[in-house]
Amino acid sequence: MSKYLATFVTVFSVVVVATLFFKLVGPIPLSVNQISTQKTSTFDVVGEGSTSVAPDIAEINLGITTQQPTVTQAQEQTNRVINDIFASLKQ
Repeated sequence: MSKYLATFVTVFSVVVVATLFFKLVGPIPLSVNQISTQKTSTFDVVGEGSTSVAPDIAEINLGITTQQPTVTQAQEQTNRVINDIFASLKQ
């Protein structure tokens, strides 16, 4: 049985049982009391905050492209460039 058919059968069964109940028992007396209230006071809060600190982290992303006739030459040139960049950053 599909999920939708099962849901329909369940809802239909509840409606049938409720209809038979009200036919046999009759209407159920129901009363509702109405209460009105008025808001007489409020509680308001307003705030603002700020902070400032010296930065302690720097993130740098670099890319290096090297073209050489051999892989070994490309690796050596890339390593030289990377080492030069690190040396410059440390200074």
